Amino acid sequence: MDMKLKKELMQVLEDLHWLPLKPVQEKTVPLFLEGRNLLVQAATGSGKTGAYLLPVLEKIRPFEDAGYALIIAPTRELALQIRETADLLSSYLPVHSALLIGGIDPSKQNAELKQKPQIIIGTPGRIVYMLEQNLLSLSSLQVLIADEADMILSTGQADEFRTVLAHIDHPVQTVCFSATLTDEVSSFLKDGYETVILDETGLSEQVSSYHLVCEDRYASLLDILEQQPVVSAIIFVRHRSDTAVLAGRLKKKGYLAEAFSAYDDEKTRLQVMRSFREGRIRLLAATDAASRGLDITGLSHIIHYDLPEDENTLIHRSGRSGHQDEAGISIILIPEEETSLPKVQAILSDTPQLPPHSGNPNDLSVPLIKEKAPQAEVITLQIKGGRDEKIRPGDIAGALSAHMPFEKIGRITVNEHDSTVILFEPHEFKELKIKGKKRKIRKL
Repeated sequence: MDMKLKKELMQVLEDLHWLPLKPVQEKTVPLFLEGRNLLVQAATGSGKTGAYLLPVLEKIRPFEDAGYALIIAPTRELALQIRETADLLSSYLPVHSALLIGGIDPSKQNAELKQKPQIIIGTPGRIVYMLEQNLLSLSSLQVLIADEADMILSTGQADEFRTVLAHIDHPVQTVCFSATLTDEVSSFLKDGYETVILDETGLSEQVSSYHLVCEDRYASLLDILEQQPVVSAIIFVRHRSDTAVLAGRLKKKGYLAEAFSAYDDEKTRLQVMRSFREGRIRLLAATDAASRGLDITGLSHIIHYDLPEDENTLIHRSGRSGHQDEAGISIILIPEEETSLPKVQAILSDTPQLPPHSGNPNDLSVPLIKEKAPQAEVITLQIKGGRDEKIRPGDIAGALSAHMPFEKIGRITVNEHDSTVILFEPHEFKELKIKGKKRKIRKL
């Protein structure tokens, strides 16, 4: 890696096994650090989240730059993923973020904003709400990032996104990441941007596609689950009601299956997706709400139970597997009576027939044990005293610096009545003098 990042970032990249960087990161990070406005074409799962979080974290000054970056995502699930990645990458840095998404009490989000986060992550609708309620100010914003910009358009959130833009009355660096490049996506940027193309809008070479002509699609699905080495799979159907029906039938067979659609309430969607990522759910019966904006590692199979309306959606669905150099398999189920349709004829000619498989099917009735992502070795301290006593992160950092190297002090979070701090060096603190008063400390 030619570029030089601050040592705290290099350390966490080593801890997380992110080195060498992905192509999208190698190509985008230097341009981002130069302050250029960018329109980047890159697929979900290519490492694009790191491509914008790394330069943002590189530029942010410790304990300063409140409201430095705003990251806008089309779905709450993606916003949550970005928040989790930001927390991982900032493990060694005194940087914190706020999450602004629907389904969460705005007063709780306002409390996060009062802590002056350097990074704000959210969905267009909730960001607009916070702006219009004067709970969010973009006066200090320096970087605006739109992730999955084409999905912001396709989900009907373009007006909210442009409302956010209208609240920015000073020059900011703007970076858009999109799986497809269109004139409407480029309209999100002002003149003078640079286009970076990482891959064409085709299916990743990591994904092998097959078709299977079926007399009975459900019977064929069961054959796949019983004969193929499926580790985990998303089974795409066309209608919301079909997700519940199919998931229910699979559950009766003993499979760890669940339904997922855009019409589920937010709490349910987040719980289902977290369980799927963690391996407690092995099969997800989903609408095209799961075809974009989700980055799930270890997903072995995509099964198209129903054909989508267009080829792009088929590509986006299939691209849920094959992330981060992992191999993936996409299987298209085709009813016999539809084989004469023109779009089906194209699929039959472009993809081979699914070969029979006789080896080692997985037991999809038991949870998948996943290796946890590497974490930096840290200790977390809770300090008595918070915003109610006008304590700021800088006060805590200054007090700790008298006892340990500054670079060993990580993220500091000041709550209403207490504060927490991450340390990367063991220390036995029972109390600490902050703002002229001894504060009790306990290890979490």
